[in-house]
Amino acid sequence: MSNYEIIYNNLNQYRLDESEKKALTLLLMNLNPYEKPYLIGSRLDSTKAGGDIDLMIVTKKVEYEYSEFLKNIFQHSCNEKIDILLINENEISESNELFLKTITNFSKNLISNESDYPFQNINFSKIDHLLNIIDKSVNSIIKLEFAVNRIKEIDISKPIDEEEMILLDGETARFQRAYEKVVYFFKTYDRFLKGESSPTHRDLFLNMQKIGLIDNVEFWMNIRKTRNQIAHIYLEDFLESTTKFTVKIMSNKLIELKDKLINIKNNLNK
Repeated sequence: MSNYEIIYNNLNQYRLDESEKKALTLLLMNLNPYEKPYLIGSRLDSTKAGGDIDLMIVTKKVEYEYSEFLKNIFQHSCNEKIDILLINENEISESNELFLKTITNFSKNLISNESDYPFQNINFSKIDHLLNIIDKSVNSIIKLEFAVNRIKEIDISKPIDEEEMILLDGETARFQRAYEKVVYFFKTYDRFLKGESSPTHRDLFLNMQKIGLIDNVEFWMNIRKTRNQIAHIYLEDFLESTTKFTVKIMSNKLIELKDKLINIKNNLNK
């Protein structure tokens, strides 16, 4: 049996049509002998239909040009979209480590048909660091939520008594801390996903918007501006202009993030 036939037959156990198997076989035949290819993603689920083909290749060549070379081989014979992830087993970046943590289903080696996936026992120390940051962010948001609930009945348009001032002061402090914890998470998550830090807060918020964590960059720029104002203005001078807006809208925006952060943590813990 030829190498083509062996590889093609290995692909019969996965959810691929004839044109996809033929194109993928041609791609795999162009790999170097030391490279290990695996299917990941939805094509391993026989109950689903369609979906991109997600191919991970453990290799020493992680150049963009090599990935495009392999894609062109596949797409010369098949119009289906294929995503190729190249990973150097000995030099795993933070972004790749984050991604690998989320993979719970993977194929056998598509060439050898052996169960030799190399990342089952990887040390995810960086992931643990990210999980710790998520926990601190969520805890700060829970404390902010508690403080917001305590000041719901305060009418800021009227004179504030001493007891109400203490409650507002506490909410404002927790607003600042929650913002700082969340932005630190944003920065850490951004580095994990991109491998580098965004140069400005606007770029950072734009990246968080692209992945669905926030929905309005300008609003988050205003949250940042408000947090900086609070840090430099006495609370009594700050109440009339922006505290009501901060309490009822900005704090609630931070609180809305709680479930999203918990979902990220749950996915990383799978």
